[in-house]
Amino acid sequence: MNQEDVQKLSNAANAKITLLKNDFFKYFMRAIMAGFFIVVAMIFSNVVGNVFSGAEEPAWGKFLGALVFSIAVLLISLVGGELFTGNNLIMISVLQKKVTWLQMLKNWGMVFMGNFIGASFVAFMVVYAGIPELYGGVLGEKIVSAALFRVNQSFGEAFARGVLCNILVCIAVWAAFAAKKVSGKLLM
Repeated sequence: MNQEDVQKLSNAANAKITLLKNDFFKYFMRAIMAGFFIVVAMIFSNVVGNVFSGAEEPAWGKFLGALVFSIAVLLISLVGGELFTGNNLIMISVLQKKVTWLQMLKNWGMVFMGNFIGASFVAFMVVYAGIPELYGGVLGEKIVSAALFRVNQSFGEAFARGVLCNILVCIAVWAAFAAKKVSGKLLM
């Protein structure tokens, strides 16, 4: 763990708390946009995954779909969206006693709400536009199947998967932070 990168992440966390305090609307819009990016990437990922799912090697569809989903983290990183999972790195500043627990929890709550609003808006628009009917309804079936799988997990299983997912997103955010150029961020 590079101390310089830890300091950059800590400074970014402090800047998030300051922006939230000074310009709530701007910060909240960034949280909404991050939710928007996540759902757009999820839909695009499902489309790409379905295009290749009937191929001789359906694993390529899953691989390409996962690769395409990373567009969400890239957009959030480059555009400056506020994603709940990435904002968990504010814990670094809490542990350094530069941000209070209450400030972090307020941030998390506000970002979670913004992400939910952005994701819900896109989900509504996707359904209204009839996108799930693509590929003879196969796309919609895949989305419903994935949703049913998630809501039928036990709390413990869902929590563990969420923590593992959050770890991967934090690693991606950290790696993108360490990159000096946009090309490096893209690779991360």
